[in-house]
Amino acid sequence: LGMLIPGFNRSILEKGIEELINKIQKAAKNYFDELIDPKDKIDRILSFLAVLELIKQGLVAVEQEKTFGKIELIKI
Repeated sequence: LGMLIPGFNRSILEKGIEELINKIQKAAKNYFDELIDPKDKIDRILSFLAVLELIKQGLVAVEQEKTFGKIELIKI
């Protein structure tokens, strides 16, 4: 990803994961678009990667009722 996102490294993703976990732990359900800065493209990308990592680790589940609908994050 370093080629696609200038200055990207694994520690930036790990920090994003920590921040996302902190936000998710405040409520049982969260919506992805409410947890990110919609104007910051890099933040959206890193947050999405962080969500994928949290799914992989079994820490969150996601639901999306329709194509292009809101992505709901549910802490496990």
